[in-house]
Amino acid sequence: MIAAIRKDVFSIICAAFLFALATGRAEAGEAIVHASFTNLSASGSFVKEVYVYTAGRITIDARWTPQSLEMKLVLRRPNGSFASQISGAGGNLTLSYTATAQEVSAAINANHIKWKIEAARSLGTESANGKLRIIHPWETIQILHNKQFKLGPPSNASVGQHTHSETFKVLAPGTIRIIASWSPQAMVSAFLAQNTIGAVIRKDTQGPFEVSHKVGTRNLNIANWTCAFQNLSRQAVLGKVTIHFIPDR
Repeated sequence: MIAAIRKDVFSIICAAFLFALATGRAEAGEAIVHASFTNLSASGSFVKEVYVYTAGRITIDARWTPQSLEMKLVLRRPNGSFASQISGAGGNLTLSYTATAQEVSAAINANHIKWKIEAARSLGTESANGKLRIIHPWETIQILHNKQFKLGPPSNASVGQHTHSETFKVLAPGTIRIIASWSPQAMVSAFLAQNTIGAVIRKDTQGPFEVSHKVGTRNLNIANWTCAFQNLSRQAVLGKVTIHFIPDR
């Protein structure tokens, strides 16, 4: 019986692994982006941008026709400088580059984390058609983990501040997830706000406070966000908050 169960579990694991290989699904710690270009002339170029939050390897696989044409792949850092490039004919090229922690940190500090991939072709009369498969590092960003806070009642200043806030940056499309709780279960106003725009989520609750908020490309013009809690009760409360950001793959 136990041997049969082990055999079934092994079969399920193998099937899942083979399915991942067949579908080209991203492994843990990476994201895969696909892009296509058509009728690329000798005077033009195709550009694709990807968001890189963490250090790691960036790999670009290019396939194109006609195979006799020579193509060039260029990878640029968020500040516009060259990271790597490669050129050749034959219908396929692979460019690989490891983004360092220093490079990624500098980009985050500059509020700009988009790496640019450029595909260009050599001189000739024929147009090129092709595809790019871009693999880049990806992971959930832990902004806060069980950060403790204390809220005093608004009417009693000696107990402490009755409001607590945390400010963080969002530089790529993805989802903000907030989990907060406090005791005793007093009434608290909790909200998530995009700075200068105002609250996008506000809730008066006795807890817990759990929200997920999707951030799209249209929201990236303002990087700073704030999660805040305001005590509405007559008693002091002790709480904790966890904030994650999950970039889109």
